[in-house]
Amino acid sequence: MRTRITRCWIAAPALLLGFSACGVDTQAPTADRESSPEVPVRIAQASLASGVSTVTELVSTAQATVLATAGESVEEPLAMDPTIVMTTQEFTVDKALSGLAGEKAVKVKFTGGLVTAGTKEPYRLQLEGQPPFEKGHQYFLALLGPGEDGTYGVLGGPQGRYEVADGVLHAVAGTDEDAVVSLIDGTKVPDTNRELAALDR
Repeated sequence: MRTRITRCWIAAPALLLGFSACGVDTQAPTADRESSPEVPVRIAQASLASGVSTVTELVSTAQATVLATAGESVEEPLAMDPTIVMTTQEFTVDKALSGLAGEKAVKVKFTGGLVTAGTKEPYRLQLEGQPPFEKGHQYFLALLGPGEDGTYGVLGGPQGRYEVADGVLHAVAGTDEDAVVSLIDGTKVPDTNRELAALDR
């Protein structure tokens, strides 16, 4: 089945508010992408730049670096703008390379999800370079936070997320023009941050 994809711009202030807002403690329905394949996807262009230009800077800037497996996710529209949907996804921490000492799970919040308000036709909002995490898949994540609500954000969008497959880190498709991403993409899963930082040499 085909998925329609369109591109649009999204205001940066809304993204910042979305990450920092505590929000009301309510539960939105968990996304079920498999049962609604006809919902179109709108790719929003927004700057996720972190100012990080080396792998050493990436791992030293992150509050935590982990190997973690994606679990359940919950989507919730922002109260101030229901066309901006935030997804909070739970990850099981398989190995903490830095930070998160002793924690077995971490929640990651990012912009994107099913938009039903203010539109005639529901669509899935997705930031460029930040597709949904696949439940059950393992990732290497460089994280910022936690925020006031206890959730973390991914540092630099695609700079801070890589899927693990066959012992290798894989970047989000189409983001290899970034110097940090180019160095990390295709490398073996690290045992330490020192191994990652060595890629700068």
